[in-house]
Order: sequence, then C-alpha cells, then structure tokens
Amino acid sequence: MNKQKYCSFYVSDIHLVIMLLPYINEKIKENREIITIFETDISESVKKVRENINLEEFRAKKLMEIGWNNKRNIDELNLENTVVLVMGKNKFIEDVNIKLDSREESFTIVNCFEFMQSSEMIDGILNMHEKIINSRGENEIEEIFTEYTNKSNKKITIMK
Repeated sequence: MNKQKYCSFYVSDIHLVIMLLPYINEKIKENREIITIFETDISESVKKVRENINLEEFRAKKLMEIGWNNKRNIDELNLENTVVLVMGKNKFIEDVNIKLDSREESFTIVNCFEFMQSSEMIDGILNMHEKIINSRGENEIEEIFTEYTNKSNKKITIMK
C-alpha cells in the first residue's frame, strides 16, 4: 500500500481548476484516472475555464469527463493507481480523509483547501501532506513556503 497525500490552496472554484490543470494534464499523460470527491458542484466553473483556455482536444475532453460535481460513495470506488481530488470545507476534507486513509489501495490524495477558510491552519495542513500542487504542478512544500520546515511548528511567513 502506497498513499501519497498532497495539498492545494485556492481562492475560487475557477482558480482551483486553472491551478490544477498542469497537474491534471500530467496525470492524464500517465493514464491515471482522476476521481473527485467534492462537497460542492464546480462543473459550471470547469465549463467556463474550458471555454476560455486553449487545450488540446484530447485533454479538453478528458478534463470534461472528470466528475466535477460528484459527492461519491468512497466505499464503492476502486482507488488503485488513481488521483483523488478532495475539495470542501475543512471538516468535509477531514471526514473524507479518514475514510480514504482506511483504504488499502495505492493512490494519491490531493486535498484542496479554500485559502481564506484555512489560512489560520496552514502549518498544520502542510504537516499532514507530502507536497503541494499549484499552477506549476507538483512541488515540494519548501519550494513554495520558503520558511516552512517539514513537521515543525515553525511559522510560515513567505509564500512564492
């Protein structure tokens, strides 16, 4: 069993989609299935992004095939070698992660936190994740939060 846990921070649904696009494109190239477990439906935001950016047709089709409006029954999912995007309020993300952590398959979890709701808890959130996803794709946390020391209580003060 090999689970990887990444995090991401966003300020709006459109920002979330645009920021995740490089990461999603990379995973599509790797033939990894993207599964969403979202508290709210962001399919309209995805459509707006799709209409306003230039994506190769294959990638655009794959982007639209992702279930952007799904609250899924985790127990019914085959998670082996997938990427699971989790988005919602902090309590929703915490509850979903408890269920995902009990699963035996190997997969990647990307927890997407709304920045204003989570800003007081960033250090704790970062301590629970291996990497951070932003518009440059997958990054080491220390590359984005330059004063962050993994698994410490050191205050985060600088963000690239």
